[in-house]
Amino acid sequence: YDTRTDEIYVSVYDHNLVHVLPSNRTIPPNGNAAAGCSVNRAYRPVAVIGDSAGNIYITSNLCHWVTKWTPNATSGIVVAGIGNGNSGSAVNALSRPYGLALDEANSYLYVSDRNN
Repeated sequence: YDTRTDEIYVSVYDHNLVHVLPSNRTIPPNGNAAAGCSVNRAYRPVAVIGDSAGNIYITSNLCHWVTKWTPNATSGIVVAGIGNGNSGSAVNALSRPYGLALDEANSYLYVSDRNN
């Protein structure tokens, strides 16, 4: 729940999308619930958090990345993780990211990296 916007973010893990309520908007916007690692999908989303600019950050548990979705975007931008769908233990890699926290005042996005 985002107290600034009164929006609720619901990650629907098995359907590969995120619902934003009460607007009933989906990410991806076309409801593309296909499997696979692609920035135009939300494959196996777990954590979702929004910022004051309306951007939404989503962890992809099986793509090992975090994507940022700007308002009205049709695809996300990889902001954490390798970006090719592979896991890893290097400083730029994630392995099953699970949680998110945002510190906008200091421009930090914290990622809980389950398998690292």
